Amino acid sequence: MSFPLQRTTLTLDEAVVELHRDRKKFFKLVQRNIRELVAEKSHKECTTIIGTKQNGERKEYEPWARKWQKRVWKMMWYKQKKHEKPALPDYCGEKLDSLLSEPIVNRVGELHREFMQEHSEVLRLYAMDRIRDSPQLQRVIAVSAISALRSAAEPITEEIKKTFVEVIMMELSGQVADTMGGAVTHLLNDAAIAAFSSVLVSAFHGVLGKAVFSCVTHASFHSGGWSAFVAIAKTVIASMLATGGTAVAAHGPAAVAAAPIYFFLIPIVILVVAWQIYNFPSRMGKKVGEKVVKILKGDFDSRNRSALQMTVEEMLRDNAKLVCKEFASDTEFAQKAVGLTKEMIRARMKAESQSQSGVVEVKREWAGPGM
Repeated sequence: MSFPLQRTTLTLDEAVVELHRDRKKFFKLVQRNIRELVAEKSHKECTTIIGTKQNGERKEYEPWARKWQKRVWKMMWYKQKKHEKPALPDYCGEKLDSLLSEPIVNRVGELHREFMQEHSEVLRLYAMDRIRDSPQLQRVIAVSAISALRSAAEPITEEIKKTFVEVIMMELSGQVADTMGGAVTHLLNDAAIAAFSSVLVSAFHGVLGKAVFSCVTHASFHSGGWSAFVAIAKTVIASMLATGGTAVAAHGPAAVAAAPIYFFLIPIVILVVAWQIYNFPSRMGKKVGEKVVKILKGDFDSRNRSALQMTVEEMLRDNAKLVCKEFASDTEFAQKAVGLTKEMIRARMKAESQSQSGVVEVKREWAGPGM
């Protein structure tokens, strides 16, 4: 994603809008990945149930054991009920879930992280907006950038260091309109420093982009917390039941009403599921993909807003420690900075030499030919 050079920052609302533009591409990618992930699973993996106790202990229930049958029935009964808040069904002190829920949630998290990394330019511009509101961060970042010049062969004078910091501060505070450095030429009145400043500013934005990129983790998706996990987990459960036993699910209410004959109905459930399970993984993958995308569409902007805030907050935490670390370890920036510093020093020495020569010539002219 590219922006005009004049767009040096984005507010949070503007950043959310930019991410919203590519939502359809993201949704298609999620749907295809989930379909492929589930299609690769075995029938047993698609129907295995996970029971998690309050202490975190997990147990797997594989088809077609009696304990598995009871939990399938509980999940089908639970599916018929309306719930105010997302929750997983309980049975014998366990939260029931599908074996596929966690890998699907993790895959969606990975895809969202990659989506944010692809749009790291949006995060960088939003980070710049935040930095411009904090003079303290501006100075910390500017001073930290000096560490990249320590390996210069030529001595770095205090004047050069001061100019170095001033240029970065001007860019961070928004005083430089042209981020490529051309606008600072008349301010510094030195072509060598102007060239140095141009590369410096460009390198800074590259470093900031790397810092943003490294901050985008699974937290960008999982920031929605337990409710997001449960919503997707319930989708997996519902799809497992609907795909594997549509006919049985349709008779769910009647079966619940006939509780006394519960154990007589379990074999019927198993037979119907077994009859329909031949193409189970591929059909289940398609259904789960569609339903997960429907969930994501509902809170895509709010989730991205949260991801933007969390990522930039992490990057700027502890006086932009991560940005400073990137500056110190950026060898490309260091090489350019050292090379341009040498050029700047040579240019200064040449200018001083020419100036001194000019003074000598002037003195000779004033002295006259006979002197």
